[in-house]
Amino acid sequence: VSSEKPIGLSQRCWCRYSEKVVHRGNIKQLKIRATPNCPLQVIATLRNNGKQVCVDPEVKWLKQYLEKMINKRFST
Repeated sequence: VSSEKPIGLSQRCWCRYSEKVVHRGNIKQLKIRATPNCPLQVIATLRNNGKQVCVDPEVKWLKQYLEKMINKRFST
């Protein structure tokens, strides 16, 4: 019998898989979720249908965008 507690819903990873192809022009909003038990999770809300999808954080354009936003935030 394990003494470990089950992972609560709030600690589970929201993104179980990520979309490899999401065109940035189709993104209305980006959210970043940080939870201790999950890798970086980026959730995009799409313009055309309002659907939320997970975006692969390793996609080149997203990495550049996040870096730009971080630099912008810390330079002001």
